[in-house]
Amino acid sequence: MIQSPTQDAGMMIAAAPAGRAEGLAAVRAGVELLKPRLTALAAAACAAGYVLASGDGFSAQGILAVVAGSFLVGGGANALNQYLERDLDLLMTRTRGRPLPSRRLAPGAGLAIGFACALAGLGVLAGFGNVRGAAYALFSLGLYLLVYTPMKRRSAWNTVVGTVPGALPVLIGWGFAGAALSPAALGVFGILVLWQLPHFFAICRLWRDDYARAGYVMWPLSDVDGRRTGWAAAALCAALAPASLLPWWTGLSGVVSGVAGVGLSLAYLACTIPMAARPSARTERLSFIASIAYLPLLMASLVLDRAV
Repeated sequence: MIQSPTQDAGMMIAAAPAGRAEGLAAVRAGVELLKPRLTALAAAACAAGYVLASGDGFSAQGILAVVAGSFLVGGGANALNQYLERDLDLLMTRTRGRPLPSRRLAPGAGLAIGFACALAGLGVLAGFGNVRGAAYALFSLGLYLLVYTPMKRRSAWNTVVGTVPGALPVLIGWGFAGAALSPAALGVFGILVLWQLPHFFAICRLWRDDYARAGYVMWPLSDVDGRRTGWAAAALCAALAPASLLPWWTGLSGVVSGVAGVGLSLAYLACTIPMAARPSARTERLSFIASIAYLPLLMASLVLDRAV
């Protein structure tokens, strides 16, 4: 059948919106692969580390560069992690809708996005700041992808190992500013390590069936009623109260952020004790939400106390 020029033009017009829609869907899937909200939280911790190390010597250009560089590295790490775990993500209700297991994005595209973002982020950190920041970021990237990711199906110690790359953003910002490691930097790093364990415990309890289905090895999975996990999380939250005084004790910040840190730690503890006393999806979610609120509020108090 011979089509008229009018028919051909109509088909081309109809195909153009469809092509644009597919392109926009691919872009959205690529952005989703970076886990932008989680990555933004890590980038904010990097910016906090930069400001804490710089004192009143920080600059707007420096903040923009450390945020952009750390966001790209963190997003690249998330993309590469999802590439490595795409088959496992398909087994979990929480993750099967991600771009790779849902096939909204091809695995090769996910791999390319991950490498491109990670390399670009390392370049930004090295080009606009001290090379220490890029070195810490590279170490975090390697530990996260080459050690922590494969450990998740082999050893319950993966949770402890995972706290290190999770806490390194503050040292990335610290190194970006050109500051050497110090008791003050290690104190803030230690706070982030302590914070992550109860945060991970709450996540694992909430999604324990998913983790078990995918074959992950996690301590909370062997805790039948969840009380042991809840009390361990509560003990770690309690330890955050004295730990939050470390920045004041090392002279990094003043008494205001110390008081704020103790108050936030006690509030986090109060939200986690119900998870220990009456384990349920509701109490576990309460502890998880408290953990999400704790970190940015603590970092904000430290930065304001240091910079003002």
